[in-house]
Amino acid sequence: MQGVTDIMVELKDFLSAKELAEVLGVTTDTVLEWRHRGLPYYRIGKRVWFEQHEVAEFIMTHLRSEAIKRNSDETSSKRW
Repeated sequence: MQGVTDIMVELKDFLSAKELAEVLGVTTDTVLEWRHRGLPYYRIGKRVWFEQHEVAEFIMTHLRSEAIKRNSDETSSKRW
């Protein structure tokens, strides 16, 4: 069984939308948009929490692939 200290250490891995926005240097509206695009989150009562490793995975898979696609589209349009 986990002790209180173990649970508190695990809770440090979770961020609120405001904390996440501050850490990443984006707005809370951007975090909300990412939620709608599939960013995993946990709702406890009225609060929403994001697990740090899931945020990192989301950024690496979803946002990086979108940036690559966007750069590819811009490059192909400049050929003319």
